[in-house]
Amino acid sequence: MVQLMLKDSPSHVPGWQLAGALELHLNSLVHAGDSLNTAVQAAPKLALARRLLVVTYLRSGQPEKAMSTLLPGLNEKSVDPELLSVAGEVYLQSGDVKKAEEYFAKASQQAPKDGRKRTSLALTHLMAGQADTAFEELQNIAISDPGTTADM
Repeated sequence: MVQLMLKDSPSHVPGWQLAGALELHLNSLVHAGDSLNTAVQAAPKLALARRLLVVTYLRSGQPEKAMSTLLPGLNEKSVDPELLSVAGEVYLQSGDVKKAEEYFAKASQQAPKDGRKRTSLALTHLMAGQADTAFEELQNIAISDPGTTADM
């Protein structure tokens, strides 16, 4: 249905964002990238489309494209904590654990009750060789967070 709508309204940016999100959900990464890139090119400040495009590039093993797509979104006045988490993932996949830790910390500060963000930060501590700190953080998250991310 979204494709039919885009056929009739090819300049409808939210439609491209929705199409990309659906394709990403279906793991059709090439189509997701095409749709989301169209949305980001038409509306560069569209945070959700940018974040999903970065995720698409990460999943398809293109960390350079993920980084180049990510950076303009990080230059905004207010950066969504979800984009900060994705930035952490990009830097982690690029091998920069210190920068990943920085972005996961920012995301955790903006959303302190989000167990997934806190878990990501703890895992960067583990990767940086701070095992005692990381395990203590993971135990605290597992106790306080109803989700299972820290438990795993």
